Amino acid sequence: DMEIITYVLEGALEHRDSTGNGSVIRPGDVQRMSAGTGISHSEYNHSQTAPVHFLQIWILPDRIGLQPSYQQKAFPVEERRGRLRLVASPEGQHGAVIVHQDARLSVAGLASGDRIAHELGHNFGDDYFLASYRQISAYWRTPSSSSGPATCRTDAPLAFFCCLVV
Repeated sequence: DMEIITYVLEGALEHRDSTGNGSVIRPGDVQRMSAGTGISHSEYNHSQTAPVHFLQIWILPDRIGLQPSYQQKAFPVEERRGRLRLVASPEGQHGAVIVHQDARLSVAGLASGDRIAHELGHNFGDDYFLASYRQISAYWRTPSSSSGPATCRTDAPLAFFCCLVV
C-alpha cells in the first residue's frame, strides 16, 4: 500500500506495470500510481544516450487495500513559470492528479529574483518537503504559526521547485 508520485526533471522515464499501463513520463508530467493491494512495475530510462533525472515521492495512503490505479497528466511550463502549480491533491483540484492522502504537491519554475508565496492554511502539518533542481540559492521561510503565507525567493534560476504539504 503506497502512493507513488513520479516527476521527471530532465530526460524521459519509461513505465510499465502489471495492470497493462505503459507510458513515457517527460519533464512537466506527473504520474501517480497507487500500489494498493499489489502491482508489479518497472521504470527505466527511455533513451539509450540521454540521462534521465526524476523525483519519486512515496506517500502512505489514507487507507489500506486500495485497488491498484494509475494516473498521468502533463503540466505545461507556462502553468508553473513563476508560480506554484498544484499537481497532486486528494480531490484532484485544478486538474491535479488524485493522491489518496491529505497531501498536496505543487511545483514551480522560478527565474532569478522570482518570489512566490503559498498560504499554508489552518491544517498545516509538521511535514513539509522542499526540493530544488539546479539550484544556486533559494530561500524558503515558513511562518511562525501554522497559518499564514510561506514565501520563497531565489537569486538564480531554478529549473524546478517542489512543495509538498502533508
